[in-house]
Amino acid sequence: MNKFQRYPRLLAWVMTLGLSALAAGCGGGGKDPVLGIGDGVAVLTPTVIYTVPLDDSTGVAVNRKISATFSVPMVESTIIAPGTFAVKETVLGTAVTGTVAYDAASHIVLFTPDSPPLANDTEYTGTITTAAKSMANAALAGDYVWTFRTGLLENADSTDSSPPLLLSTDPADSDIDVPVNQIISASFNEPMDPTTICGPSNLTAACPVASFTVTCTAPVSCPTPAGTVSYSGTTATFTPSSSLQADATYSVVIAASDLAGNAWVAGGTQPPNPWSFTTGAITAVHLGPASVILGATQPYGVLSNTGVTLGGGPLSVTGFRVDGDVGISPAGACVGCDVTTVTGVIENGTVPASDAMVALTAAYNDAIGRTANVCTLIGSGILTTNPSATCGGSADGVFAPGLYWSATSIAIPAGGTITLDAQNDPSAVFIFQSESTINSIGGDTHVVLANQAQAKNVFWVAKSSATIGGTTSDFAGTVIALVAVTVNTGTQMEGRALARTAAVTVQDDALITVPAP
Repeated sequence: MNKFQRYPRLLAWVMTLGLSALAAGCGGGGKDPVLGIGDGVAVLTPTVIYTVPLDDSTGVAVNRKISATFSVPMVESTIIAPGTFAVKETVLGTAVTGTVAYDAASHIVLFTPDSPPLANDTEYTGTITTAAKSMANAALAGDYVWTFRTGLLENADSTDSSPPLLLSTDPADSDIDVPVNQIISASFNEPMDPTTICGPSNLTAACPVASFTVTCTAPVSCPTPAGTVSYSGTTATFTPSSSLQADATYSVVIAASDLAGNAWVAGGTQPPNPWSFTTGAITAVHLGPASVILGATQPYGVLSNTGVTLGGGPLSVTGFRVDGDVGISPAGACVGCDVTTVTGVIENGTVPASDAMVALTAAYNDAIGRTANVCTLIGSGILTTNPSATCGGSADGVFAPGLYWSATSIAIPAGGTITLDAQNDPSAVFIFQSESTINSIGGDTHVVLANQAQAKNVFWVAKSSATIGGTTSDFAGTVIALVAVTVNTGTQMEGRALARTAAVTVQDDALITVPAP
């Protein structure tokens, strides 16, 4: 089975531009099928960056739509053409009949099975062929294929009839001193139908009335902001076209349905709808890049797609390892996971864990793909000798809000301390990207949050694995690794350990505390 996925980076883009210019200079025409170069113009090969359900998911509701998200805008006619997006029973090869729709704002294609819906306890194979073309007329490099299994008939998850839950909003209700360049978001506990989420600027036949709106309610002269509405993972965002007005109150409302057609209904412990916030009296702006939105991953201190081990370090000390939820999807062993080690819920092979992994995949792709205003770290990414030599920092080991990238690894050496200085902006964001590993190895390593910096706004993303801390060490921020995450013995970590394709280990006498929203 061919499961194709690529994550292009800025370096690859620059190389492609250079090769494209060379081809143009030499009078080369046509298209290079590997580099995506045609007529002297660099073309990014589109990829499927995640699907709902994810590959190998189990317990999938039979009445949910099936979706795939592309890395770039696609040509709708090529997506909805017969045969481009097919779903079949894996064993029998019987095709599932249904309709295909494409949401241009989110780059998401949706397959809606005809009635009756999918069968219970059955494996299905989804395929998107190379007939799918981007707006630059580039095709997928190969057919994208994945499988999933529906739930048992006697299982309550076989049919999804539960309304989605709104986990959080940003800003939260009644927030004050919100920066004027704030991006407004609403995160749900499961994937939503993107065709039901739209703003005034992107109305469609499926969404003829704006379902995500932001209105200025005070002062009277304050204009209603224009903006664009988008959706990714489990989160909808409203990005204003220009800065919000200082010292103004805004009201936000959202309406949406999940992939089974269940509408979100406000109430209970969910955030209110509408909700409101007030910008600061001066035109203060949010420092650093936009936050990485975790969506349904938010409550999880540990999330893995293969397995979790809580304990196993040299001290063999009992006690809590995770102050938050633990999830595994599609499934795997959860060693040492019980009420004595986890304060929250343990989701193993469940629909909520799968939904959280969807949100994690979206967050990883977003975080690792950021390139705007990036600072390139030097010295093999050793943070105690950065960024003053490279980014104009006040001192080595002191970081202003920003995006930091290493072509190799990122490391805090044993006995090392770094400081994240929010410069009195509680919404300031820090993102550290590694093309390889993230290592904070050895005892007595520290991440200090200074001048209103908050752990919830710190993100560490690795294209390989991450190993965090040691005896008398502390660490802050959400770690998102493509491979495995290990939190060493004796580490106190305010953040999350999230692994996309391998296991998470939290050793003895280590504790992960999920940051408050």
